[in-house]
Amino acid sequence: TGVPEYMGGSGDPSPFTAYGVFVGMKACANKVWGSDSLAGKRVLVQGVGHVGQYLVGHLVEAGARVMISDIAEEKLKQTQQKFSGVEVVPGDQIFDTEMDVYAPCALGA
Repeated sequence: TGVPEYMGGSGDPSPFTAYGVFVGMKACANKVWGSDSLAGKRVLVQGVGHVGQYLVGHLVEAGARVMISDIAEEKLKQTQQKFSGVEVVPGDQIFDTEMDVYAPCALGA
């Protein structure tokens, strides 16, 4: 797992992991709000590395209001450039931020 395809591996598992997280969020949304739609929901993704980047893409496509946080400034800039309308939340303000869904994608989060 995670070994490049040219070396006989399956390649990057991040897109599949992110999709699994996204589908899990939809299932939870359905349980909590009676609909699996994430449109208009405030979702904070902590960590926008491999998995987080793909997750943000799914959320933006679903119409969620996406907020991101990461200790790597470059990752935040890349994500904002790739997905317009994504809001950055400083790490020390994560738990003071109003949100509907919290998605920790950071290693150790």
